[in-house]
Amino acid sequence: MVSIFFVMSGYALAYKPLTLIRQGLWADLLDNMSSAIFRRGMRLFLPTTISTLIVLLTVCLGIDDFPGYRNLPGFIEARPKHLQSIIEQFTDWADFVTLELMNPWSWRVFDYRYDSHLWTIPIEFRASMILFLVIIGLARTRTTVRFALAAASFVYCMWCQKWEVALFIAGMCMAEMQQIQLERGVLLIRQAWLATFIWSTVIICGLFLLSFPIRHSSDTPGFMVLSMVTSHYWNWHTYGAILVVWSASNCGFLQKPFTTPFAGYLGRISYAMYLVHGPVLHSVGYGVVSTIWGHWGPEHHQLGLVTSFVLIAPVVFWVADIFWRTVDDPSMRIAKYLYLKLTTYKL
Repeated sequence: MVSIFFVMSGYALAYKPLTLIRQGLWADLLDNMSSAIFRRGMRLFLPTTISTLIVLLTVCLGIDDFPGYRNLPGFIEARPKHLQSIIEQFTDWADFVTLELMNPWSWRVFDYRYDSHLWTIPIEFRASMILFLVIIGLARTRTTVRFALAAASFVYCMWCQKWEVALFIAGMCMAEMQQIQLERGVLLIRQAWLATFIWSTVIICGLFLLSFPIRHSSDTPGFMVLSMVTSHYWNWHTYGAILVVWSASNCGFLQKPFTTPFAGYLGRISYAMYLVHGPVLHSVGYGVVSTIWGHWGPEHHQLGLVTSFVLIAPVVFWVADIFWRTVDDPSMRIAKYLYLKLTTYKL
């Protein structure tokens, strides 16, 4: 879920600077924030530029989509038009990257025709910059004041329907709450069995809120009462994501699946997987689904989806691993290298 990803991003981006703030290491904080702000754009946009460039190449070769894609049932994502010349196609891609994907000045959601899943990336960038500003602005305040102002910022963002910024700020608050608990050795719930029960209940409630339907919520059993409060699903997804991340960060039992070596590997390739899963689905996945449905018939619709998932998932993992090793990880190293080389003032 995008909302969970935004909370975790806020948590991860804020944890180190908050640690330095609490230790009073102001020079280190300045260096950390300078590095984070300098590298953030490259971290997000270098891999996406390359992934959409690959999509551009598949468009030029005519292999970007399964031929019968637009006849499949369900939502039809925006796709790039096949223009008459390579120069026109390249210009269209360049406009997409510079004026839509990397555009920090507009909150409007574009069609993201070279990969519709990339709509979250400019939002991630803007929210990251706002979070860095909040951290710097509140750095010298007392902890209680920082919490109060951060909470007020969260409420204001929700009031303005900027749920993405609210989620980043919520992640920041969780990061500092956990640091306070570690410093003081305080457990919110001391009995292990009771903690597991309560936090498991909280995460179930969070997952329920995250399941709030995008459409027809007033007619959906289980969500009719909530829809009377507000039918704007992002509100409920925001609260649900906060509950899920909050409970998982406080319960060792819930953390176990996410602390295994395989989970760590998935974390490393997660951004690469996010970037490649759409192109893989369009070039290969939808063709597999259509072929299976054609052989099995409409009465096996769900079984066809499950079978297609089993066949395509390994391909997505494989492509994501390659993209991570050849593009994503080198992009991070390039950003760090440039920061170190271009830094003229040593703290």
